[in-house]
Parts: sequence; structure tokens; C-alpha cells
Amino acid sequence: MCIGCAVTFWDYTNLESASTLINPFFEKNRDLYFEQVLGHNPDTIIYLNALSAQPMNSDVKKVLVSTATYKYETSKYMGEDKVFVWLAQKFYNSGFADWMSKEDLEKIKEKSEGLSTELVGNPARDFAFDTEDRGRIKLSEVQSPVTILYFWDSECGHCRKETPRLKELYDEYKDKGVEVVAITLENEFTGWKKYIEEHDLDWVNGFESNFDRPNFLWYYYIPSTPKKLILDADKKIIAKNLDVETTMRTFLDDYLAGKLNTLSIKKAPARRFSLKSIKLVYFVPALAQQLLPAASLPQDFFSTMAVCLASPFLESHLPHSLPSAAAALQQAISSFLASFFAQCAHSLPSAFAALQQAIISDLAL
Repeated sequence: MCIGCAVTFWDYTNLESASTLINPFFEKNRDLYFEQVLGHNPDTIIYLNALSAQPMNSDVKKVLVSTATYKYETSKYMGEDKVFVWLAQKFYNSGFADWMSKEDLEKIKEKSEGLSTELVGNPARDFAFDTEDRGRIKLSEVQSPVTILYFWDSECGHCRKETPRLKELYDEYKDKGVEVVAITLENEFTGWKKYIEEHDLDWVNGFESNFDRPNFLWYYYIPSTPKKLILDADKKIIAKNLDVETTMRTFLDDYLAGKLNTLSIKKAPARRFSLKSIKLVYFVPALAQQLLPAASLPQDFFSTMAVCLASPFLESHLPHSLPSAAAALQQAISSFLASFFAQCAHSLPSAFAALQQAIISDLAL
């Protein structure tokens, strides 16, 4: 997608007016923009930066910023924390987000600063840690084509479920060049040692015996455990927080086979319809109402048309199947055009003929 397309999506929405916030189509436009126009694109930051540079009412901008922040802070797509970090630095750490309390701003600042050091593509921060058999060593001293950096706690319920799964994966992949560096967050080690022995954790087991000196917590954001980062031979972060039983295995298979060199944000499937086609859901009713006196059509024509176009496209088909959504949109627009032009072509034949041709040429199905 081009930068211009991501910005021109809003051409028929008056972003400079606060009244846009009460327009019922604004909320649907906003959701459609973030979920389908931007999707999960590696260039999302470029598009959002271009949008934020457009003339815009302050309150409208705050709504869009708040929506984007929640979406990317809570995203399950690997790499989209980079978008959250960018939003935090541009809007929250700069004083723009004046609707937030001081305490909430501090939380966003702390989280974004922590995540900024461990984004996919960044070098992993080096740190020293203690081991029982090798003394105090650094992460950089662990030589392996792939290193899984695993922060955990032997008393953590989630860790007790995830660690045996990781052990099973490690036994399968250690001869293929995968090492695990497992660092406990605990400061009392009796239970940790017992768990290691009982589960035969024969990877690199690390701990910190003195948290007053520089340690891993200085460099990594670990609000909960377990936390997993996958590093390449140069200790660059190539993936993070993948599910051990599903996505991690797939990633390791592809990476070790040379199919992947780096991994950033997961791209959404290629769309079967153009950005202009999506905009027609909102643009056609608005333009029709401007060009044709409402009195010459049935009283509920425009509301019925809007439901016909928007409802099946946005609510039924789109969450399940993009090809299905494209077909539904094409059918809805075709039905609308047949009805619309049949009723109004007698009054403005040349104008609507031109409009019809423009709409048809814009469809990229």
C-alpha cells in the first residue's frame, strides 16, 4: 500500500471538525482503517506519521491516537510493539496526551522505554549472570546459531506449564543449533534448583545473586513471566514471545532452513479489493445525497442503501474471508447502482454516467 492511499482513505471525512466525532460513520471508518487498511503492515509507522501530519481537529486526533495506542499496545502480532513505542514517544512522552492522568502517563512511558530496547531487529542487550557450573558469564559468551533467551520463575504457574514444553522443544532442536539461556527472576534458589533437577533442564541455567549491581532487569522489560526472545548468532532479536508448541516450531524450522533471515511485523494477506472500493461503502451514499434531491427518492432510500452496503461488508463477511468480503462488496455495489441509476439517470444522466464509470474503474476485484 502507498502512503497516499493510507492518508486519502480519510478524504471524505472532515477531520478538521469536532462534529465528526458524532458522525455514526466515523467509528466504522476508524475501525475499518486500523483493521483493514493498515492491517498488520511493516510500514504502519510511516502511514500513521503521514496521517498525523494532516490538518486535523485536536479532539479527532486524540481519538485516533488513543485508538491506535490501545490497538498496538495490546496487539498479539509479533513486532507491532514497535508501533506502540513510536506512538508513546511521539504523543504521550511529548505532552500531547493531556487526557491521561500523570500515573497512567508514567506507566506508558515506563513500558515504552522498556520495550524500545528489545524490539525485533534490535541487538539484544548484553548482560552478565551467574551460573552454578561456569561462574559469572555474559549472554554474548553463549555461542549458538540460535539462542532462546527465556526469563522465568520456578514458582510461576504459567512457567511451570511452559517450561516442560520448552524442554521438549530444546531436546528436539539442540542438535540443530538451538541453545536456551534460562534466567530466573528469583532471589532464593532452593526451589529453582529442585525444579531444574526434577525436569532435567540441561540448558544454560542462569540467576542473579546480587541485584544491586547491573543485571538483566536493567535492560529488559519483564512485567510477567515467562518471557521469550529468539536471537540469531550475532545476538540480534529475530522473534519474541512465540508459542512453544505452534509458532516457535514453525519459525525455527523456517529459520534454520534458511527461509527466514529476519522477521518483523507479520504482513496481512494480500487484499482482493482496492482501498477505493472500501471507501465506496461510505462515499457513494454521501455523494448521492449531495447530487440528488432527497424528495425525488423514497424516504428511506439513503438509510436502506447505507445498511445494504455497510452491514454485509463490515459485519458479516470481512472478519471471516477477504475474498468473500470482496464478492459481497461487489454484489452490494452492483445492486445499489442498478437501483440508484434507474431512479435518477433521467435527471442527471451525464453526471451519473460519469460517476458510474468512475466507480467501475475504481473497483479492483
